Amino acid sequence: MLTIRNETPADYQAVEELTRRAFYNVYIPGCVEHSFQRAVSLGYGAIVIFGSPANYTALGFQSCKRHRVCTGEGKFPAAMLVKELVPGALEGRAWTYRASPAMEISEEDAQRHDSTLAAMKKEFRPSQEEFYIMSHAFLE
Repeated sequence: MLTIRNETPADYQAVEELTRRAFYNVYIPGCVEHSFQRAVSLGYGAIVIFGSPANYTALGFQSCKRHRVCTGEGKFPAAMLVKELVPGALEGRAWTYRASPAMEISEEDAQRHDSTLAAMKKEFRPSQEEFYIMSHAFLE
């Protein structure tokens, strides 16, 4: 039998390791992914991520252009994806994406944390080139 329940503090390490294994070497060699579940608990109406649409559309993410969320240069990157956490949160306005300081990841800190987890080999994979292409392609 399978029991579905909310994650508890005792689960954090196992969930982090599972997430790490899932994303390791997908977008860059190694992994500095962050969970977006915290945005829900903090009351945010929407979140914006950069990733492969093939991975994230099944999770409810949509094109940034669909929600009129662009970069400061007025561009709509193909890899910039939006998920409304509150239905209609982005309706009726145009939005400009500005990177959050929370996403400024210190490679040193990430490496230090990574060293506390099971060793994994950093590699280059075709998915990294795919992400590079998508993150440098823009929707008209």
